[in-house]
Amino acid sequence: MLDRKYWFWAGILLYCLGCRLLPWALSHAGMPLDPEATWYPWNFAPMMAVTLLCGTGVTNWRWAFVLPLVVRAAGDVGIGLLTGNWDWAFPPDNLLTYACFVFTAWLGTRLRSRPQWTLALPAAVLGEIVFFLVSNFGVWWLGEGLSHYPPTMAGLWWCYTAALPFFGRSLLSTLVFTRLLYSPVALRMAGIAPVEDLRAEVAVAP
Repeated sequence: MLDRKYWFWAGILLYCLGCRLLPWALSHAGMPLDPEATWYPWNFAPMMAVTLLCGTGVTNWRWAFVLPLVVRAAGDVGIGLLTGNWDWAFPPDNLLTYACFVFTAWLGTRLRSRPQWTLALPAAVLGEIVFFLVSNFGVWWLGEGLSHYPPTMAGLWWCYTAALPFFGRSLLSTLVFTRLLYSPVALRMAGIAPVEDLRAEVAVAP
């Protein structure tokens, strides 16, 4: 029988995949996808927080980087299958997006010795800022006709400005999920000893 931590990790990774695919599934069912015409909590997702936790808690460091990328790639394939538009699923800047998740997982590895939310929140903010800057730079630079931003500094500024509302929701969701995932209860479920437990072990050590 699988340990509860494996069920925890499977659950949060599947939850990330579901959040990634939900708007596209709704669109496939007939719901308009235009963010300006339809209310939906766009970019409010746990992916960045879970990626950070993978870096902190997945024992095998290779899997700590691979798991978030597998979930992201599965989501991309799902988007392609749901929409039939593989340019939406795998845009030209996709590798830059993947690199941002690798960076966030690396930030998570810096927290292995001190897995606490007070340190995780700044790391999560840094991960979101890097993702915002890099991914939108990729949209502007590698859009290749898929974006309407001119290849000028004004176009880059326009791209960043247009993305600010999405960045705000992404940052808020990442802070919320990071705080939840780095709580003592969630850390124990993930098989990670909270800082309080580590301090207790040190206190009783001979």
